[in-house]
Amino acid sequence: MELHHRTLRLEEGFRVGVTSVGAGTPLVFLHGLSLSTRAYEELLIALAGQGFRVIGLDAADHGRTDSLPWGHSVSDMAEVTARTLTALGVDEAVMVGHSMGGGMVVEFAARYPARTAAAILVNAAAGAEHHAGLRMRPCTTVACWAGMKLARAALDVVNDGRHAARLRSGAAQRGLVATLRSSFSGLRCLRAARALMKADTVPLLQRLHANGVPTAVIHGELDKIVPFRAGAGAARTAGARLYPSPAPSILGCSPTLSERAG
Repeated sequence: MELHHRTLRLEEGFRVGVTSVGAGTPLVFLHGLSLSTRAYEELLIALAGQGFRVIGLDAADHGRTDSLPWGHSVSDMAEVTARTLTALGVDEAVMVGHSMGGGMVVEFAARYPARTAAAILVNAAAGAEHHAGLRMRPCTTVACWAGMKLARAALDVVNDGRHAARLRSGAAQRGLVATLRSSFSGLRCLRAARALMKADTVPLLQRLHANGVPTAVIHGELDKIVPFRAGAGAARTAGARLYPSPAPSILGCSPTLSERAG
């Protein structure tokens, strides 16, 4: 299947990077912090093979999408997603999010339940345990905190890339490394990191449960950024089914996600 890339310009001129592949039921994929949709291209193709029209969106402050002003919220990022889907003519979709993207899916599904056919949270930045782990020490500045979290995220991507590389041949390994490098969104993603720090997904997960939004939580048992206990807690709060994964992140468990989404 061939991936199609475009930069969509919304009515007010805000630009959004869009990658699409396949045909069928719309499935919208939202990526993790500091990366872009490019890092997940193998996964998008695998999901399209399950009969979905897959739409990968670069989040605000990432990839080919413009940045929002400093101090914006995850709610603002979810609103950009909603406006983009409206511009694409997508009224309802299966919403899938990894890490930061999972937190965005929680926000989107809580605000737009009628537009959410199902929510699939993969190592999502969500749940009470996740937020407890993000609390800053009194002597830590926001910039220092965000820098440390970004460094840990980068290290996690490197470790996960090594895990995924072991499943590939030499040429494919080199291709994976190049893809991950090109998908890095630079320091402007610190704006999104600050928004994640201020977010509270617990009432939003409760709203998903109350609104009856079908929800599944897939979480890596070895995730170093969002620990497994956070995924388990998010599943309980949302009344969702939990699918533990032995792989540390989505980079090493594409078939698992394909099967769950299907």
